[in-house]
Amino acid sequence: MASGSGDVSRRSWDVQAYERRAVERKRAESEAEQEKLRARKASRQQPHIDDDPFAPTRAWLRKRDHKIDFEGKVGSSEIVGSIQGGGFNCKTCSVTLKDSNRYLAHVNSKSHQKALGMSMRVKRSTPEEVRLAFQRAVKEKEESKQRKNKPMVTLEDRIAKTKENRKLQRAAERNMN
Repeated sequence: MASGSGDVSRRSWDVQAYERRAVERKRAESEAEQEKLRARKASRQQPHIDDDPFAPTRAWLRKRDHKIDFEGKVGSSEIVGSIQGGGFNCKTCSVTLKDSNRYLAHVNSKSHQKALGMSMRVKRSTPEEVRLAFQRAVKEKEESKQRKNKPMVTLEDRIAKTKENRKLQRAAERNMN
């Protein structure tokens, strides 16, 4: 026997203490998992105030009242902040986009509509509104047919009418003097 190895003993494990720690760890993990599930269910049940389309501060989605002019920006650059370069700037969202496709996608996106104060939901039409829309469409179609049925005015007819109007104006001026 070696003289220095007498004080080294085999380490004994406290099995009960480790079992208690394992049980405690499993209980804590299951509680955390249950809390995650509760939070997930709560977020599904209660919509966020910002996403509520029926909130009084949010308007229904509506048709854009202006046309986007892409042709007017061809060959031009505009200074945006401290950076000069090409692209399309959305002042509402403070975003600069490189091409017209991305700009158009951004203008129609949910984030841009939210910045404008609109929800992404469209107001449901009533049956009466649908009937009126059909009646307007039928009336417009009939009017366009009537416009097409009118006789074509040729250039010669327009010139002759203009000459006639000028003669009448000259005659009226002579009569006044």
